[in-house]
Amino acid sequence: MRHGERVDLTYGQWAPYCFDANGTYIRKDLNMPLTLGERVGGIDSYIKDTPLTRVGRLQAYLVGEGLRLAGVNVSHVYASSALRCVETAHEFLEGLQAGPSVKVKVEPGLFEYKLWHMSKGISPFMTPLELHKAGLNVDLEYKPYIDLDITTSETLEEFYERSEKVMHSAVQDTEADGGNIIFVGHAATLDLTVVALKNLGEEQKNRTPYTINKHLLRVPYCALGAMKDKPWQVVSPPCPPSINSSSGRFDWKILLEL
Repeated sequence: MRHGERVDLTYGQWAPYCFDANGTYIRKDLNMPLTLGERVGGIDSYIKDTPLTRVGRLQAYLVGEGLRLAGVNVSHVYASSALRCVETAHEFLEGLQAGPSVKVKVEPGLFEYKLWHMSKGISPFMTPLELHKAGLNVDLEYKPYIDLDITTSETLEEFYERSEKVMHSAVQDTEADGGNIIFVGHAATLDLTVVALKNLGEEQKNRTPYTINKHLLRVPYCALGAMKDKPWQVVSPPCPPSINSSSGRFDWKILLEL
């Protein structure tokens, strides 16, 4: 599943207008977050690691609600360390109305291709404790599969390898408990999940090669893919998609011209 609508791509250079001289966050639009949690790096970290909009949170909630109404339970939730992905996973669980034992496992190995961020740099991710203090339902006891170094670049092959390691490990480590798994990440996460699970247990000669899908930029917010096992194959998602239109900012001063 891809994350929901993000603040930076909705508002552009938002942060300089939403923090005062003391670093206090001030909401400037109803679709912006009500509050932002404290984190190392403050405004600079939020510029590089954007939160969701309010609509983005709703999009994620609707997917969880859709699965719940379809009678689908999810027992294991893994999310990229990017704030937008953790928030998406949290709202997904809210819509799913999962039990208190189901928490978001924050996994740096699910973060997208680092090279896409090298020009502006990657901010330190919020720690699980910072996320918890911000009200997000994260698993404070989870030990990530990947310790991601955000200061170095990586090859595409290394990106594929770490993604596959996370997905294979998650499937194997939850097999005894059973239940559905969801990986909440980025646009490429859907492709990576399909290839990784198809390759699970396969010999090298039978493996499906990884590639960046030419349709990557057409993957919408909160896009959901689904697979079933034995054997692993892509199936229709158990709930409908969610489509919404964008709207521009209304200037109330035009009413003064009447």
